[in-house]
Order: sequence, then C-alpha cells, then structure tokens
Amino acid sequence: MPEAEPLFAAPESRGIGATTQAPGVGALTREHERQTFVWIEEHASATDGLGISPDDFAEASWLAQVRVGLSEPGQSTPANLSVFASQVPATPRRLPEVLIEAVKQRPHRQFIVLDRDGQGALSPQDVNRINLTLEQFRTGRSPLTVIVRGSLDADIKRVLRTYGSGTVLEVASGLDTGFVAVSAAGDFSFQPGEVSPQLDVALLDAAARLDTPTVETAPVDETLGGWLFTMQNIQDQHAALQDQWQKLGQDGIAKRVDAMIARVPDEPAVAVLKPLLAFGPDHDIVPRFWTAPEMDRPTTIVREFATALKTGTPDTVSFTALADAVTRGTDPETRHGYGPHVTTTMLESVARAATGQFEDAKYFIDVMKQQGNLTPDQKVAWSQAIDSLRASMPQAVTQLTTLQAAILEC
Repeated sequence: MPEAEPLFAAPESRGIGATTQAPGVGALTREHERQTFVWIEEHASATDGLGISPDDFAEASWLAQVRVGLSEPGQSTPANLSVFASQVPATPRRLPEVLIEAVKQRPHRQFIVLDRDGQGALSPQDVNRINLTLEQFRTGRSPLTVIVRGSLDADIKRVLRTYGSGTVLEVASGLDTGFVAVSAAGDFSFQPGEVSPQLDVALLDAAARLDTPTVETAPVDETLGGWLFTMQNIQDQHAALQDQWQKLGQDGIAKRVDAMIARVPDEPAVAVLKPLLAFGPDHDIVPRFWTAPEMDRPTTIVREFATALKTGTPDTVSFTALADAVTRGTDPETRHGYGPHVTTTMLESVARAATGQFEDAKYFIDVMKQQGNLTPDQKVAWSQAIDSLRASMPQAVTQLTTLQAAILEC
C-alpha cells in the first residue's frame, strides 16, 4: 500500500461535517452538528439579520450529486423529496399538500417517503437503495428524515436502526390514522399524545431532533466521496483507482469499505469496492467480470485465476470477494451457483489440478452437494470454464477432464 496521506478534506471544504476535535469528544461534536442543522433550518427566515445563511453550510459536491439522483424528474414534488413505493408499477398515493409545503420550507434537508399502502413489502432493490442512501447522507454529515406511510416491516426497521434515523411513522389514531416522530435508535416507541393529525413542518422538525447517529462515519474529501458514491459505472471506478491510487489505496480506505459493506450488506455496488481495492489499479478483472454475462463469469474468473497461478499463489480471497460482490442481493439460486462458496471450491480445485493433486472426484462431488445442487445452466457454465483451461494448462488436461465430469454430477 502507498504511504498514508490525509484522508479527509480540509475543514473549510466540509461544511458542517468539519471538525478538528480530538478523539473522545465525537458524541458531543455530533450532537452539536445535529443541533446546528436543526437551528439553521428552523430559524432560516431570521438569519439574514445575523449575517448567517444556510448557504454558508454548503455540502460536498459528491453529496450534491447523490441528492440530484434522488430527485423525481418531471414530478411536481420538491427536489429534496423522494418516494419509494411498494406498488408495481410504482404509483404512490398522492402526497398531502401540507407535507409538500413543509418539505419546501426545509430545502437543506432530504426527505424520503416509504409508501407501503398495505401492498406488501418494498422490493429488495428499494430496501438496498434506502440503505445506501442513509449511508451516503450519514457519511456526508447531511440531515435526512424518513417518512413511513403504511406498516413498518423488519427490513426497513433494520436499516433505520443501523443509522438511528429520525423517522415519521403513520399510526392508528382512533378511527383514523395520524403521524408521529420517533427515533430509530431505540424501539420506535411513542406516547399516544404525541400523534399528530397531519404531516406538517412541526412534525418534520420533531423527527429531525430525534435523529441520533449510531454509525461512526468519518467525513470524506471529494476524491474519496466521489469514488465511493458517484461513479457512473465500474469502468469509471477502476479508472479512478489508476488516477488516484496514492490516496485510494491506503489501508484506511479498505477498512472503511469493509465497515460500509457490513452496514449495506445486500448492495453489489458497495460490495464490489472490496475486490476493486484488492486487485488494485493494474488488474482489470473486476470490471471485466462485473460486465460479463452471467453464464460467462465462471470462465472469466477461472481463466484469470489460472493465469495468476503461473506467477505464484493467487489470493483466492480476492477472487471469492468478487464472486460475492456480484451475487449479493440476487436470488438464492444465483447466489448459490455463482456465489462465493461454489467459486472458492472451483478455484481450489483448479489449483490442485494445476499441481497434479486433483485426484478425488468423489470428495469434490460430496463437498459440492453439501453446498447444494447446481442448476443445469450452472453446470454447463462451470464445465465450460474448466474446459477453457486446457490450452493454458496442458500438464493438467487429464485432471481437468475429471473435474469437468465431477461438475456435471453436482
């Protein structure tokens, strides 16, 4: 890894998230930042005479790009309000006018409406996107309030609790429904007297005051924030590694990525950051594997692994992390057949074949069947992958043939 250099932006470029406080006062600093956000927003109309403006608290440009990506183009809703709906196609209920007006009064705060409407759980893709959005705004030290219309399911509870998000819930209130501000850092509890009949600005401000960050996310500079969150595709991310490896290749970045993957566990675009860093700027296996058709991925990864075998002992963990990343959030069948466990078994078998040690096909079959059967398409894909190694591993053709036959029995 290159020598360490400052990971974080200068305080004047980080807005409210900036702090030069020594370790140990993080909780006090976060509370001060939260209160400052709320004060600026709630008293914005009075700041002119004080020489203070919300514009003085400019957010990082990478987060501004994230915010633009959340807006609803062509919609009449404010730019700082996004809706995730459980209906397919998404046709969320009309938003109350009082909510739209309240959101307009808080332009420096982001709002997300989760519209359940009794139609079942939000899609896994929506849950992942909400998870990633909360991660982004926590990292950017920018306030975000979540409004849940309809029931609150276990997946959304998990995500909100991870970040301690200030939340507005729709709840039963007599014969009607009302709304209440709660903290996700606790158990979403509230008293009946706290229920409001409408989603007004006072309720949104109450939710902001209940926002209790539960995640330690150090502020990032523009280079790191842009690489983590705003690149358009995997090729751009790899190119950025080549341009900025002195900074992005530091050990601290890899640790940060591991922590982020733990908080956003089912999003492939987050998980792929780990193998990108592991393979580094000089190897393009990650973008090639990511963009390959599903049936071609076994051949892509096996051939790259076999090439690495010729120059030493390849890092199987990095290859496994790549298969893990691409299959996160996919259906169980895909996750099994092309995911980390099967990929690890295949690569280890190739390594044994290369040294003449793949002799027990029965053991291989037993291990594979313990993991679960492959689909017919998966058997073909992995068999073709092994077949593609014959020219580059002539000394192991017999053992590769045995491995191919074993795969077709799994």
